[in-house]
Amino acid sequence: MALFGKKSTDDGAQSAPATGDVYLSEPDKAASFFEHARTVGQTGNYEYATTLWLQGLRKDPSSMTGLESFYTSAARFAAERGKPGPTKDQARNFGGKDFHKGVERYLLALLDFGTRSGDINAAIRAMAAASAIDQAEAAYWIGERALNFAAQDPKVKKDQLLKIKEAAERVGAFDMAVKAGEFALSKDRTDAKLADELRNLSAQATMSAGGYTEQGSSFRTSVRDAAKQQALNEGESVVKSVDAAQRVLNAAREDYESRPTDRHAVSRYVRALLENENEANEATAIDVLDRAYNDTQEYQFRKEKGRLQIRQAKRAERRAASDCQADPTNKDKAEALRGAQQTRQNIELEVVEAHAEAYPTDLGLKFELGKLYYNAGRDKQAITLLQQAVKDAKNRIDALDYLGRAFNRIGFVDESISVLRQAIEAERSSGTHVALDRQYALMCALMTKAENDRDTEAINEAAQLASAIAMEQLDYQDILERRQAIQDLQKKLRDGG
Repeated sequence: MALFGKKSTDDGAQSAPATGDVYLSEPDKAASFFEHARTVGQTGNYEYATTLWLQGLRKDPSSMTGLESFYTSAARFAAERGKPGPTKDQARNFGGKDFHKGVERYLLALLDFGTRSGDINAAIRAMAAASAIDQAEAAYWIGERALNFAAQDPKVKKDQLLKIKEAAERVGAFDMAVKAGEFALSKDRTDAKLADELRNLSAQATMSAGGYTEQGSSFRTSVRDAAKQQALNEGESVVKSVDAAQRVLNAAREDYESRPTDRHAVSRYVRALLENENEANEATAIDVLDRAYNDTQEYQFRKEKGRLQIRQAKRAERRAASDCQADPTNKDKAEALRGAQQTRQNIELEVVEAHAEAYPTDLGLKFELGKLYYNAGRDKQAITLLQQAVKDAKNRIDALDYLGRAFNRIGFVDESISVLRQAIEAERSSGTHVALDRQYALMCALMTKAENDRDTEAINEAAQLASAIAMEQLDYQDILERRQAIQDLQKKLRDGG
């Protein structure tokens, strides 16, 4: 889960509004789009494949496989089309008000970037949009291409290079920020302020050894300008950088301690703690935000605390998963992973419950909380919220999907079938490919009805769905076993057994 909502001054990269900015990625649903995009691309329909890759990235903006594959598909489409830029049909799929604003800006920027090969401005906009929603690895990947475009453009401008530098700094990619900043400085050697910034950035790049990302990924490390590095006195620069960072942190702490209920003092101190990237400072920031919320009842402090708590929980889960993967037969590590997953789920629930309580009319938050309740097996609570969430066009299809599954789990099979059919019809009417998991859910509900009511129409419809799923993806979940079970039940019902 990611909580997007950072402010940004870059064109086209503003964050989501203060309410409704809880964003839960769905890798499983993204995988369905990616698989369909891969299949479509193999037929040579790069225009549609490009759209599908982006629709998958809407479900999981952190997927680097999705990003890289999208870029390849978009480049092939642009070359085939013979002119830069997306088609109107492609652009219509993204940027609408029915989805998360930050993610939609990112998708639109990617579409422009991917279909305008060599366009540095398009690359900068995409990089800024990625950084605005905390997609650090994507921002770095795009930034590499932006710098490459800049190197090939004899007319590249200083302000373009500074935008790359700023976006790189925002996600902690200090090696890239140094490179872009040095390039900018070469355009204006009189900029003493920029030269001073670069000395600190160079030290930060050395200390971070390639940067820090919330996702736990490493940036492609090493500063590539060897001549510049040889001219830099590393020891002195590191000391200066550490001293400067510590001075900023000390000043922010003193200001905060003198007026702990002032929102600007709190925000400044928390920002300074988080910029000095380590887990102890992050824990201190959480304590500061908790105290600020209790003292002032300003919800923004509680919201930021929740964002950091989720980040901590996801980091712990990643570590446990890595340990388990390295030693898959170790029962203690497997149990630790289950514990980390449960802790992360509990924290997500607590945070989003608080958001929903603070913004009771926000249907988007009702959907997010309903989905979390469903994933936690709390189906009746999920149903109550999802029934409200379906009124919001932004999440209507997915809300219907989860609602239908929840009905099936509590034994409301007819209701489940009715709602899942609505979800599928709404998705088909929107012009997008009907997700396999939605078809699979309806197939399972129909099987249950056929078994309970000896309903031949239900089992025949389930058979059609099973066949369609198998034809599209033969290894999808347990579709072959399900298809065989459906055929056996068809025969049994025909024979009157």
